[in-house]
Amino acid sequence: MKTNYFSKLKNNIFLFFSVVLLSALVFSACSSDEDKKVDPPFFEIDGAPSELLLDASESTTNYRVQSNTEWEIVAQNEGDWIVASPSKLTGSGLLRIIVKENETFEQRTMNFIFKVDGKEVYKLLVQQKGIERVLNVPASDDGLSVATEGGNIQIEVEGNVVWKYSIDVDSWLSESNISDDRLELLATANEHLDERTAIVTITSESMPDFSAEVVITQAGVPPVISVPASEDGLLVIPAGGNVQIEVEGNVVWKYSIDDDSWLSEVSLSNSQLELKATENKGQERIATVTITTESIPDFSAKVVITQALGEPTSGSGDTPSLPGKYW
Repeated sequence: MKTNYFSKLKNNIFLFFSVVLLSALVFSACSSDEDKKVDPPFFEIDGAPSELLLDASESTTNYRVQSNTEWEIVAQNEGDWIVASPSKLTGSGLLRIIVKENETFEQRTMNFIFKVDGKEVYKLLVQQKGIERVLNVPASDDGLSVATEGGNIQIEVEGNVVWKYSIDVDSWLSESNISDDRLELLATANEHLDERTAIVTITSESMPDFSAEVVITQAGVPPVISVPASEDGLLVIPAGGNVQIEVEGNVVWKYSIDDDSWLSEVSLSNSQLELKATENKGQERIATVTITTESIPDFSAKVVITQALGEPTSGSGDTPSLPGKYW
């Protein structure tokens, strides 16, 4: 009996330690599995941008990427104007979007996708504006003037687009030279009294709403008038006859006679007035011819015409000798 008791005790003790040992092994296995557990992959860009809008200048934009796995950025369009660096990385890091200057007028676009474990997880749209179209014609502010005798006129054109010009009056203006930034015109001499103007209009098909007008002004010749006979006057013989008054100048003029009872117009041209004097049978008589012009309001030339006595006063019976011009 005693032997059986110890035998059972021995078996119970063995069973107890077996259970404890087995429990320890199971607990150890579970702890090992927990130690080997890996966090799920994640990928984030600070600010979570979906698009990047840039001007035409060269630039670099930085993004902080948070990740615990391998990722890559892949361009979906062709173009050497933009680079994403690095294109592939494991873990967190700094992503740079490097863009060259856009020297064209057109906007350009690049689509990027981000991949984690070969799967698309994120998209980024990058758009860069083209350069701004510019056209400026400084002379359109105040216009230009050219001398009466004519000459060259230069119109400066500032900008980056193709342009063209037109002239509303081209009878005295013609093109002498043209380049990307300048138009040179040649003006003929203005032989008229009146000032004249022409408008040069500059436009561009690239900028339909743009139109610059340059007013070119050319002065006329100065008004001039001279009446030589106004200095000494004119004399007419008693028998009468024609009297010629020369008028030198470039203006339209008119005349008046204070006493036209014995003087009348024979002919009139731009440069001469011819009058006819009747016979004088009485005392010496005088008439004044006044010449004026609206072109020179302050101008007035007076020509004194004297006709000698109708009867001789010398014993010889001849017409007296008087100073001046006889007609």
